[in-house]
Amino acid sequence: VLGAEEVTALTSMDVPVKLKDLMALAKIGEPDARSEIIGRLASGEVQSVAEATASAKPTPTQSDLDEKVFSKLLDAWKRAPKRVRQKFVADQSADLLAFLKQLDGTL
Repeated sequence: VLGAEEVTALTSMDVPVKLKDLMALAKIGEPDARSEIIGRLASGEVQSVAEATASAKPTPTQSDLDEKVFSKLLDAWKRAPKRVRQKFVADQSADLLAFLKQLDGTL
């Protein structure tokens, strides 16, 4: 439910609010977040709710990205049949041996 100030801010905008933005606003359950986005829309800082929410999301760190890639790689390995894993190891054996040599002593 929009508060009176939020409705006033939306209706006083130079460019009418698009239905797509109104529907996106309705999905934002956190009142403070919704109010902030409405303020950014009304001030012209952003042109859409999508733009406002995209800029509010934290940028993932390299370790976050690494963990995501690792998780996908591990999942693919676990789901692969034995013959496919064997083919992968045979195909990538030089790289795998180099990595194992780097790990020597830390195992």
